[in-house]
Amino acid sequence: MALDLIPDAPHARRLPQRLGAAEAPALARVLREAGPEPVLLDASEVTLLGTHCLQLLLAARRDRRRATCFRIVNPSEAFLRDAALLGCGGETLLTGQGKA
Repeated sequence: MALDLIPDAPHARRLPQRLGAAEAPALARVLREAGPEPVLLDASEVTLLGTHCLQLLLAARRDRRRATCFRIVNPSEAFLRDAALLGCGGETLLTGQGKA
């Protein structure tokens, strides 16, 4: 599964509704291939954030070389709720600061 490009935004991807184990390889590929421009990850349609994808996002945030490779924009309530339920404050994912 690929993350959809957002028209007129070459460095933006729309995250799928489900961010579970099946979507983790596509998310990892986008994070790994990010260049000097941060990739914008639109999380407005996310209804489920699973542990695999959360771990990928947190690992990318903690990796000093990759910490600024992405920005999460428009997080859905479900995205923030699931992050909190999994023990991660939304601020950590959105800004790289706060408690993971």
